[in-house]
Amino acid sequence: MVNFPAQPQVRSITYPTEYGLTLPANVHIYEQGPSRFSVTVVDYGNVGKLHADRVKGCTAVPDQCNEPGCQRTARRARLRGVELH
Repeated sequence: MVNFPAQPQVRSITYPTEYGLTLPANVHIYEQGPSRFSVTVVDYGNVGKLHADRVKGCTAVPDQCNEPGCQRTARRARLRGVELH
């Protein structure tokens, strides 16, 4: 839970991950005078499925794959900690 001094404004955005996926997110912002409070909340709920779908066409081991859908994941064969979010 995050406490703001008052009700923040909420903007929907997309968040690019280090693995090249784009996830839905919300930015909660409250501004008063020179003070600014903000929190970005990213929905990692289906990132495992998105990543699995993305590398589905790979014909090689993920860290050796050169298929178009796998190019950004070739250097990052594993998603560590995704299930912890």
